[in-house]
Amino acid sequence: MTDYTELQRLAEHHLSLGHAYTVATPSAVLALIAENDRLREAHEQICTNYNKVSYASEERGKQIDQLKAELEHTGYDHDLLRNERDQLKAENESLRDDIEQTQYDTNAWRNGEESVWIEVFNSEGDDPFISAISGQITVEQLALIQAEILEYREDYFEKGSGLYVFRCAHHQAHHDNVGMTEPAHWETDFESYSPFPWEEEAAAMGNGEQS
Repeated sequence: MTDYTELQRLAEHHLSLGHAYTVATPSAVLALIAENDRLREAHEQICTNYNKVSYASEERGKQIDQLKAELEHTGYDHDLLRNERDQLKAENESLRDDIEQTQYDTNAWRNGEESVWIEVFNSEGDDPFISAISGQITVEQLALIQAEILEYREDYFEKGSGLYVFRCAHHQAHHDNVGMTEPAHWETDFESYSPFPWEEEAAAMGNGEQS
């Protein structure tokens, strides 16, 4: 900008002499210089403020770009977490179904909802024993059936030695207002009988010799 220092000095000097001026008085010149200085300071302040605003705007733009990048990355992570959450949810539901099915299979016999089939190995001269089972049952309950078979073996094995299949159904205890009228128990129904193969062969050989 133009330096008005010398012009200001001359205007102050002429003002001190007290001369009369028709074009521009020293006072007017000094007032113009003062106004120019004020405007220059205002302009400099505006430039300073503009630079500050421009810098702040640039920094804000950088922050916005950073936030956008973080949001995009967060969005990707969110999708990944959502997929993992859905997968875990599906696995939990599958495990819950398996547990419920296992509990049902284990306890179904208690409510008579499912039967248990047993294969009993019966050989003359030996105690019969359960050789195979089909269905869900606890070891304790299976032992009760085995004990009943041993106690009433004459009623179970009328056909002699061989493999017997029985259907077993559990019945809950019955109670009335006095007390228990019938204890919990198992009922077995005969399903099938298969003689031992070697006994069939021996019988066939015996028949052949007689003929």
